[in-house]
Amino acid sequence: MLTSTFARQWLATLSRASNSYWAIQASIVPLAVLAGAAFVERLQDGEAMPAWGFMLRGALDGLVFVAITHVLLRPALRLRYLTGHNRGRDWLLLVLWTGLVALLALGVSYLIDTLELIDVAPVTAIRFEGGGDQLHMRLEGPGLYVVAWLNTFLSYLVWTALYLGAVALGTRRKLQEQVREAKLQQLTLQLNPHFFVQRLQHHSRQYF
Repeated sequence: MLTSTFARQWLATLSRASNSYWAIQASIVPLAVLAGAAFVERLQDGEAMPAWGFMLRGALDGLVFVAITHVLLRPALRLRYLTGHNRGRDWLLLVLWTGLVALLALGVSYLIDTLELIDVAPVTAIRFEGGGDQLHMRLEGPGLYVVAWLNTFLSYLVWTALYLGAVALGTRRKLQEQVREAKLQQLTLQLNPHFFVQRLQHHSRQYF
């Protein structure tokens, strides 16, 4: 019963989002496309990779990021971490959950590479060079997957922090507006003629 209730609440959060939230989420896709375009000059086996392929892959990665943050991260934040009564253990669980989400995102990316949905060769190694012979390192195999997971994990962690900060800022502004409206309403009541009559009658009964 408790599980079904939580599942319904989880699903309910998917359809409840502001226009500003969707605008920010939508901006992630073109940013991912620009990130893909930054790799146009990269060479693979001596041949230039197609620019459209990197840009299309960037758009696909951006869509995956938007979908995963909306379906897996945002509901958890709204149902658990916006109450203001969280302890250190709760934040540790959030970090672990974000790590699992990043692992799932990495699995989706590997599946896209395996299915060859886009004519872009997957990255199998990263080589760092600079300063002549001072810096020369090649990263491949398990180390490459660890770096990829860490990069994905940090991306989702930054998104989580930004989302919590934006919600906190929005809540603070809403409270300030409510306080302002309450003060204005109180001032309006004080300027009401009936208020003056009642106060005058009250003082008249006191002194006379």
